[in-house]
Amino acid sequence: MTTKQKILTLLEADRDLWLSGEAIAAQLGLSRAAVWKAVNALTAEGHQIEAVTRRGYRLTPESDVISQASLLPHLNDPAYAENVHVYPALDSTNTKAKELAIAGHSHGTVVVADAQTAGRGRLGRPFASPAGAGLYISFLLKPDRLPLRNVTWITAVAALAVCDAVKLVTGRDAQIKWVNDVLLDRKKICGILTEAMTDLEGGGLDWLVVGIGINILSCALPDDLRSVAAGLYEDTAPGGTRSRLAASLINTFLAPRLWPDSRELYAAYKARQVVLGREVTVHSLTGASYAARAVELDADGRLVVELPDGRREVLHSGEVSVRL
Repeated sequence: MTTKQKILTLLEADRDLWLSGEAIAAQLGLSRAAVWKAVNALTAEGHQIEAVTRRGYRLTPESDVISQASLLPHLNDPAYAENVHVYPALDSTNTKAKELAIAGHSHGTVVVADAQTAGRGRLGRPFASPAGAGLYISFLLKPDRLPLRNVTWITAVAALAVCDAVKLVTGRDAQIKWVNDVLLDRKKICGILTEAMTDLEGGGLDWLVVGIGINILSCALPDDLRSVAAGLYEDTAPGGTRSRLAASLINTFLAPRLWPDSRELYAAYKARQVVLGREVTVHSLTGASYAARAVELDADGRLVVELPDGRREVLHSGEVSVRL
């Protein structure tokens, strides 16, 4: 760890505790000047650090910059932080995660960005990703390390993990709109994009990348999205919100023992659905749209809809819209 990382780890360990420059220097074997220089560098990177004569330094309650140090207090296993790569900005965390996969990085590699310049969701749609206003995170997963026999359930696991993280941080219950939108108060707060690399010779999967984008601040969303999308908070979030959300997701994906078995997973995913029993519009990948009624989820998590003539259809792809 660098000097900055060591000092940040101390400050993150207890945000309510003032640490004197002398105490930090003694604990880390540094000079007071080196501590002062590192604190100034951290401040320049966006960390909000209070400095008071004869009291020392501490992170302000509002500081919300994601780093390995900010994640550590919230991780089930501190070793998880070793595989986290944090960037000020990327075109896409999924793109970066795929690059790392191709370069041979291991299962459990995590990519986080403060902003995305080309964030995207399903079907190539753009995903607004302004700096400091959301959590943009991707996971590199290897199928042989997953406890699920059917990896198509991975998106359901991701959606449920987001719901759990939102509950942990805000105390509010989120819901899921098939297949991968997470809603709060009937507005979309999160999108999930799962991409995979296929082994053409073996016919299996080499790896999967699961990208999750959570809107934190509603005020940062484009005006044309405000009617259908929202953030967890309007214009100010409690300090450490993004780190707590990220850590909760990391705990889920990197500790498979936390995942329910297939029956529990099915029940949990179904219980969170907002479309079942409602009239919906099905949007197919061909561009066609038609009315139907969402009646059930099949054993593989696919949506079963009933058409106006009474016929039933299982949706393997596409998406649905519903008036909530």
